[in-house]
Amino acid sequence: MSGSLIQVCSFCQRPVYPGKGMTFVRNDGTLFRFCTSKCNKAFKMKRNPRRVKHTLAYRAAQGKVLLNDPAFTIEKKRNRPTRYSRALWAKTQIAMDKLAQIKFVRNQRAALERKRAHAIKMLSCKRARELGFSAESNVPLPDMTKYDRTPAKRVTQVRASLSHKLNLKYAQRVARKMKEVAE
Repeated sequence: MSGSLIQVCSFCQRPVYPGKGMTFVRNDGTLFRFCTSKCNKAFKMKRNPRRVKHTLAYRAAQGKVLLNDPAFTIEKKRNRPTRYSRALWAKTQIAMDKLAQIKFVRNQRAALERKRAHAIKMLSCKRARELGFSAESNVPLPDMTKYDRTPAKRVTQVRASLSHKLNLKYAQRVARKMKEVAE
């Protein structure tokens, strides 16, 4: 019966479906299940899951996943069987829909907070203070993705004053965009 259950990877916390993955048994009899050889090798190399980017522990440590939210703890596995009537089933369906909506809104809010913090971080600290922004501000910030990973043009020699002017122009351009969004 245990072969038909969906297990959890001991390294990355992803599901391991029946017939997939591999099991490692330590000398003391402890079972470790892995979804892929990547997780198996990382575990055997004694890597910390909080430092490996594809794991759930890393995403939780970086604040990319909501784990401590009460909306996510409602859906626990319960071993006690429940008798359902039509009324209880209908209420359960309505509650599940509401719970899904609450989860969606909380995930969107967390994503917005991450974007806001990232945009503030992208601004120079001094410039952000001049504009009156903080990580707690409720002002919607512009989409910073186009400024994120643009490949820098390779210039062999750049004077320090010229690079300083370019940084100021960038900060002024971002500030203008933020004022447009705020209005």
